[in-house]
Amino acid sequence: RIGRDDPTITMAEYYPPEGISPSEAGAFLDDKVDNRDLIALIPYWASEGLLEIHEVKEKVLLVFSDSSFEFAKLKELPAGRPTYEKVIFEGLFRDGDRVRLSTLKDKFYNTMNSARTKLSKAVKEKAYYTPESLRYKAWFPVFGALSLAVGVGGVLISQAYAAGGMFVVGVLFFLLQRPMLRRTRLGSQVYQKLRGFREFVDKADRLRLERLLQEDAGYFEKTLPYAIAFGMAKAWSKKFDGMFTEPPSWYYGASMHGGVSDFGHFAENFSSGMKEVQSVFTSSPSSSGSGGGGSSG
Repeated sequence: RIGRDDPTITMAEYYPPEGISPSEAGAFLDDKVDNRDLIALIPYWASEGLLEIHEVKEKVLLVFSDSSFEFAKLKELPAGRPTYEKVIFEGLFRDGDRVRLSTLKDKFYNTMNSARTKLSKAVKEKAYYTPESLRYKAWFPVFGALSLAVGVGGVLISQAYAAGGMFVVGVLFFLLQRPMLRRTRLGSQVYQKLRGFREFVDKADRLRLERLLQEDAGYFEKTLPYAIAFGMAKAWSKKFDGMFTEPPSWYYGASMHGGVSDFGHFAENFSSGMKEVQSVFTSSPSSSGSGGGGSSG
């Protein structure tokens, strides 16, 4: 009665809906904030001319070299951006306009934790979900904890069947927490467009992509951040192999003279590079635990 969404029809969409960032798109599409939703901001800002990404070689064990990234800030983040963007951008360039990824290891996880919380809040404030379903979602963990507590009480007084029943009820409350969210009419429209776009990212054919590039030369750069949020970055990049001779203008590879790689190198390495960024951004000292849910991405 409260959590059931209206049925939606999935139709191919060539662009994400307007007014929703890749971070919000990823979080809204699966009703949870993943680390990759925030990592998608890096190419999103790059496509807007706010920063550049440089591949660099770093020595490992004083002998072998390994590829990593260096980020160079070109402009400040425009005014009016969501708080979660400000948290990541200002945290990234806290110590200067150029930052090497390796220097953020075990230091950036608190920034990511804060940004995840603010991203979740930003999606809720978009009026994509009904207020009633949001209230129930917030209360379900409380109901679940109370049910488990009653189950423990049943064990203590040797009421095995009652205890088992309450344990089951408690677990169900936790499992039903996320599906409890119900989309508003606006939320259903945005969700339908996002599903259609994700479906296109998954199954797009070469002829269609070539036509889209003829109409919009920046199509790949505009859509890449969303593919990252969907977990499809590598496959999406490979679909454009042969359509470009060079990577995006904001990406400088370390494989060729002058720091410019070909598009094939970019398509092969960028996705794994973003996974490295995610790993570093969420890493924490061993005394701090798991690093704020790094595995969730």
